[in-house]
Amino acid sequence: MPRIEKITDLNSLVEAHLHLVEVRQKREQWWRGQSLPWKLVPKIFRGNLAPHEHNLTLRFTSKAKPRHTSTPNFDDITAWLFLMQHYGLPTRLLDWSASPLVALFFAVREEKDHSEPGVIWALDPAALNRNQHNLNAALGSRYPLVTEAAGDALRVPVDKKNTKVLSVLPEQTDIRHLVQSTSFTLHGLPTPLEELPDSDTFLTKFEIPATAKQFFHHILADFQISESNLFPDLENLAKELISKDYKIG
Repeated sequence: MPRIEKITDLNSLVEAHLHLVEVRQKREQWWRGQSLPWKLVPKIFRGNLAPHEHNLTLRFTSKAKPRHTSTPNFDDITAWLFLMQHYGLPTRLLDWSASPLVALFFAVREEKDHSEPGVIWALDPAALNRNQHNLNAALGSRYPLVTEAAGDALRVPVDKKNTKVLSVLPEQTDIRHLVQSTSFTLHGLPTPLEELPDSDTFLTKFEIPATAKQFFHHILADFQISESNLFPDLENLAKELISKDYKIG
């Protein structure tokens, strides 16, 4: 089966998935959609945020408990990073999903970006960990290498020990983790994932042409891949309901 470099309709998305199943020897793939072709760098490493990582993390953990019904134990920094990431705080994580449809949603989510092509990335998490750590699997969130790397978010920068990337399976502590089929890559430095040595052994890029974005935007809504279902709170439900053109009677 030839490699699919552009995804223009649902058939080409299925073909891209089947191609990866074939070339990656049926290993699990993770997917990430971006409405613009940004580099694969966590938000904390963009701009001037990295020097403030320690402060942001401490302030979030100290103020989150009365605002959220279920927060991790104070010393479980890995779980805290997962929670921070899903509620918009810049962290050293990148979001991935087991679902290519979820990735497609994020690639076409912003209508203001529909004049520019989007991107879907496919990641082989086992191959990434093999490349970076000589380990042949994605790691659980309590694996010592993961907790050590996550702990860098609370250390003074000169003490950082972990400068590589890990693919991590999180414990699902929040409903967003569940509905988005979330996994993460955990980054120790600002080098884009696609610029790591031999990145073609674990990473594949597909373009979503600008002309296809509007179609995908509407068809995903018809398939219930929507803002209110992937971010299932009352505010997003209300926004979705009032945006629909209901015919009564």
